[in-house]
Amino acid sequence: MNGLSRKLRKLEDNVLDFPPDDDDILLHVGDSDEWILHDRAQKIRDAFKDDATKIICDGSLTFEQANELSEQLINRISDSEKAILEQSYDFMSYRMERLVYKWFAAGYPKGNDTRVMLRVMWFFNEMQKLNHLNQLEDAEWNTNRNEDDPAFDDDAWWKAVDAKKRELYPEGVFTKESFEEFERLHDEFVSRKIKEYYDAHPEEREALVNGLSKKIEEQRKNERV
Repeated sequence: MNGLSRKLRKLEDNVLDFPPDDDDILLHVGDSDEWILHDRAQKIRDAFKDDATKIICDGSLTFEQANELSEQLINRISDSEKAILEQSYDFMSYRMERLVYKWFAAGYPKGNDTRVMLRVMWFFNEMQKLNHLNQLEDAEWNTNRNEDDPAFDDDAWWKAVDAKKRELYPEGVFTKESFEEFERLHDEFVSRKIKEYYDAHPEEREALVNGLSKKIEEQRKNERV
């Protein structure tokens, strides 16, 4: 099984695109095509920045109105522009995750790399969720809170906000349950990628199955001796 474990670990590393030697990746962008990509992404953000700022800073808008205007703004972004923004974001997220990983992994025994990387990815995922919830709370505070109303119930207001948060993220944020859910999704992703790899390389799957069958048969023979 050690051979299979090593093969799956190597395959997982390839699937997740986490090369072990990444100093160059962290320190600078050496690919001119990536520089062009980030430059285009920044120009797209600049083109929509003023309109987005107006929506964010307009205190007269209700939460629903702000959402509607935000959707209209997003719909103005073409599919090709969205692809550029997403790819630029993925590159930057990757670099940040790898940087944090290098600091954390140094404090763990060798062999725990995958587990540490999973924790790092979970941390950034939870930070995105936390930022989303903070934005939700700010929007509710600015548009759906009236302390001057004698009938205003502060406790009921907070309970309503908490209910909206739980509806978005039932497993919570930075909780044991949220990590277990993230781990489950990660395992599903890796399993899917491994299946796709062996579907594309049936000869390797056959060799793997034959090797395992041979090893199992040898173990059975040893047990009968």
